[in-house]
Amino acid sequence: MRRPQALLLDWQAPSADPTTLCRALRATAAGAGLFIVLLAAQEADPRAAEALEAGVDDLMAKSIAPCMLLSRLAAGLRARRRHEQLERDLQEMHRFAAELAVSNRKLQGAAATDEASRTWCAESPKTVSW
Repeated sequence: MRRPQALLLDWQAPSADPTTLCRALRATAAGAGLFIVLLAAQEADPRAAEALEAGVDDLMAKSIAPCMLLSRLAAGLRARRRHEQLERDLQEMHRFAAELAVSNRKLQGAAATDEASRTWCAESPKTVSW
């Protein structure tokens, strides 16, 4: 089952306060990656800062044209996908760094026990200029 990628909240929905709902969603693994848009009567809503601090990604006036709403949703989802790809790339780099550290320790151990390496190291200068 696929998880939702975006969520539209209405500031004037009678069921829940959207800032409370947004904070609760952001505290979960499933809600942390959502692109959350809050619809307000007007974009210059005085509570906009509170909503953004609660984790809302975008605030739009309800009078927004449907094509503009879809465009902004698409842009937000692209940004989310890029962020997820960066996270995967970072994890892969950490794995590579760990593998490289293990290989480096093995090479250092092999060099320490190899007669030719010990002779070369003893005869070579302590600093190397490139």
